[in-house]
Amino acid sequence: MLARVDAVSGRVERTFRLPVNPYRIAYGFGSLWLTGEARAVTRRYAGAVLRLDPRTGRILRVIHGPILLGSAIAATPDGIWVGGGDVYPEGHPDRSGVRFVFKIDPRRNAVTQRIRLRSTTVIDLLADGRAIWATGWGAVVKVSPRGRVLYERRFYGSGWSLARSPNAVWVSQPFSGNRFPRTQRPVRRLLQGTITPPRLSVTELEAPPGLLDSAAGIVWMTGPGGLIRIPASQQPLTLQRIPVPALPDHVAAFAGGVWGSVHHTHRLVKICWSD
Repeated sequence: MLARVDAVSGRVERTFRLPVNPYRIAYGFGSLWLTGEARAVTRRYAGAVLRLDPRTGRILRVIHGPILLGSAIAATPDGIWVGGGDVYPEGHPDRSGVRFVFKIDPRRNAVTQRIRLRSTTVIDLLADGRAIWATGWGAVVKVSPRGRVLYERRFYGSGWSLARSPNAVWVSQPFSGNRFPRTQRPVRRLLQGTITPPRLSVTELEAPPGLLDSAAGIVWMTGPGGLIRIPASQQPLTLQRIPVPALPDHVAAFAGGVWGSVHHTHRLVKICWSD
């Protein structure tokens, strides 16, 4: 199910039933673009992106790719980008779909471009103008619409979630090691890749990191250690734990606070904060 919520009042305006269990949502070109897990009775939606009318919830298009499409999705001014699914020919993990990003042309409702990322898999995507950021096992990269690598910082392990501040990209890292062969071990790290000068800084955390989002120079991070607020320009880096009655699983930042979904209580919460 998908819910539409008034951002001022918090009132649930409508709910839409879906043929998939939704993973990620992006808005662009007047539509909602959604990835999800298809149920057994709806296999036509497996490995597909759904294009929805945001007013009615009606499915406008079901878009399949040359390789099974995954969950990560982002909207740029000229297309919708989707990470590939974790499928590969037997014995060839280096050819996994999770090493690709695919561009959907909203005018044709079809995949029109495929880019292979050599230094990382795709667990999370983030739009930056017409370019995209990606992270996963191995690195964080910025890629132009034609596939040229504009920024790259490699690390040993997995990047789980991305956020941007004016001069840095932020990555939560819950695992170290390699995906193939599987040698990973749990870690508790927040990575900060500065753009100018280009370097990667590591902050060790008290608890495993969760998901990230940012707005107005503030980075927000979820995790079992609590909700963390990070002023991006402050040096040395300060992690502020924000007291909340229920810890969000996912966050969406805005200037002055953050929205959070609390899965076990079936609630959406709005947290406002000022210094």
